[in-house]
Amino acid sequence: MATPPAPRDQRPGCLTAVALFLFFGAVVWVFLALFDKGTRGAWYPIHLVVQAIAAGVAAAGLWRMRRWGAYVLTSLFVAIHIFYAFTGLLNMETFVIYLGMVAPTLYFYSRMK
Repeated sequence: MATPPAPRDQRPGCLTAVALFLFFGAVVWVFLALFDKGTRGAWYPIHLVVQAIAAGVAAAGLWRMRRWGAYVLTSLFVAIHIFYAFTGLLNMETFVIYLGMVAPTLYFYSRMK
């Protein structure tokens, strides 16, 4: 017997994973900013804090199944890659990780409020 479909406002498991990953990332970025010795420049710890705040806001929105959470995450994805392209930090790992978070977010966008 097949299980009934989940209610449309219930958060899918993959979005729960994305939100938890973003919360974890936000905490890690804050700690990295606190202990960074400025090896990449004085701007780097500030960048980590801004990225952590944006990731935390996106995670809160995705946790609550709000469309603004998808907007924040997608904006963070684009902004980080533009920023990294100009600073020489652009790399495939960051692209794949962010794409792995944005893809399910956009897939379930229609179920968000």
